[in-house]
Amino acid sequence: MRKYLLLMAMGLLAASANADVKVEIKGFATDTVIVQRRNLQGNRRMAADSVIVVKDGKAVLPDVAKPMCMYIGPKDRTAHPAIVYIKPGENLEVTITKDENPVVKGSAVQDMINEVLNRQNEILAKAKDVDDATRDSLYAEYQNVTVNYARQNLDTPITLWALSRCDYEVIDELLPKIGENARNSMFGELEEALVKRVEKEKAIAEAQKLTAEGMPAPDFSLNHPDGSAFVMQSMRGMWVVLDFWGSWCSWCIKGMPEMKKSYEKYGDKMEIVSIACGDSKEAWLAAIKKYDMNWTNVISADVVPGTDKKVEQIYGITGYPTKIIVNPQGKIVKRFVGETPMFYEALEELLK
Repeated sequence: MRKYLLLMAMGLLAASANADVKVEIKGFATDTVIVQRRNLQGNRRMAADSVIVVKDGKAVLPDVAKPMCMYIGPKDRTAHPAIVYIKPGENLEVTITKDENPVVKGSAVQDMINEVLNRQNEILAKAKDVDDATRDSLYAEYQNVTVNYARQNLDTPITLWALSRCDYEVIDELLPKIGENARNSMFGELEEALVKRVEKEKAIAEAQKLTAEGMPAPDFSLNHPDGSAFVMQSMRGMWVVLDFWGSWCSWCIKGMPEMKKSYEKYGDKMEIVSIACGDSKEAWLAAIKKYDMNWTNVISADVVPGTDKKVEQIYGITGYPTKIIVNPQGKIVKRFVGETPMFYEALEELLK
C-alpha cells in the first residue's frame, strides 16, 4: 500500500510538472498555428511541424514534459514567430498580432530573454537604409548585446542562454565563471554542449591557422572511385583546386557548370580534386556520373591515414562548398567558402 501511494504521488508530481501554452492570433486569415519544437539553443528542430487548430481565437498546445524552445506562428507565415522558452510547470500565453511583435506572458525567464531580444531588435531597426560601414558597426553592437549581458550577469537563469549566442572565445573566457543559479536553471543542460562547442571551434581555428594563405597544403591520402589511393603530394608542380563538396549540398551542385567551364579552360594547367564530405559511397558515385565530374574525385569516408582527423577537419572546413587554390609549390593561395564568382575571378587571374 505504501509503495502504491508513493507511485501515485510520483505520478501526480509528473502530471503537475507538465506545462501549457495558450496561443491567440489576431488579424490573420487562418485558423491554425505552426509549432516547431527545438532544442534550448533554438537552432535544431526536435520534431516536425505540428499544425494546431485554433478554436474561438485560441489554441492550447500539447503538454511540455521537458525544457524546450518553441517557434510558434500563423500557418500563412506572414509574421515572425514567437520564440518561446518554456519548462515543465509553466503556463504561458502567446499573442501574435498581425504587424506587431509577438507577446509572451507568464514566464520570468521569458521576460529576461525578451529584454535582451528587444535591445537587439532596436539595433536591427537602425540597420535599414544605412551604408555598409554603419551596418557593420550596428552588427557588432547587435552581437555585443548578449556578450555584455553574459559578462555582467554570470549567475542568472539566462546566463547560459546568452553565452550560447556568443563567439567561442567569449564562452571559453566566461563559462568557468558562471554561478549555481545559471547551472541549475532550465538552460543548465547547455553547459556541456558549450564545452564541446569550444573544443570543436578551437580545433577549427587551429586548423584554419595551419591552412591559411601562404601555408603548405597538408598532405593526405584518400580513395578514388576504383579504390586506388590519391595522394595530395603527387600534385606538386601543378595548380590544384581542392573542392570540398557533397552530393547533398545544393550550392555545390549549382556550381558544377562553372567548375566544368574552368576545367575545360585551364585543365592543362591545373587539376580539380573534389573531396566528397558527409556522403555515402553510393550517393557519391551516382553524383560523379550524373554531373559528369571528369576530374579527380575522392571521398572523405574516414580519418586520414596517420592522423585522427578527417581531411575536412585538417583543413578547417566550416561550410560547403569550400574551394582552396594550391600553387605548384604546394602552398595555399586562396580559400573561398560558398559558391561565389570571386573564386572564378581569382582562378582566372592566377592562371591567365
